[in-house]
Amino acid sequence: MKQAGLFGPLMEITRLQAELNRLFAGILENQRASLATAAAWDPNVDVLESPEEIHIVVEVPGLAASDLSAAAHGNQLRIRGVKRAERRSGNRTKFLCMERFFGEFEKVVALPSAVNVKQAKTTLSDGLLVIRIPRVLSDRRRIIDIQIEIVEGAS
Repeated sequence: MKQAGLFGPLMEITRLQAELNRLFAGILENQRASLATAAAWDPNVDVLESPEEIHIVVEVPGLAASDLSAAAHGNQLRIRGVKRAERRSGNRTKFLCMERFFGEFEKVVALPSAVNVKQAKTTLSDGLLVIRIPRVLSDRRRIIDIQIEIVEGAS
């Protein structure tokens, strides 16, 4: 009879242990997901428009022009780059704190109107990538006369 009395509390402890393991596994998984998200570099982008052009400014401090690329596809502009880690001399150096991101990034910017990508101008200065893309001006609002051809003898 003593064994039956001991069996109940052991089962309860085993159940509680399983529940705690499940809870801690969930917490660790959430922390891993947030760390992965925090480790991804997502540069800040401003998109401005004027009647003549779309103006895109991307913050890319420390990057060289050779580390960046931009390509248009449909109504999207895709900006890619890689920030390379600095090489440390000697093997005695170690990080005490590391908040800067190194690695690849990709930023997709929706273009708000039709543009002429072939005439885009891009500059990189003081950590800012500036892309200016002329708008395609619509002729729909302009009045264009269409000549009427007169054909003799047609009915």
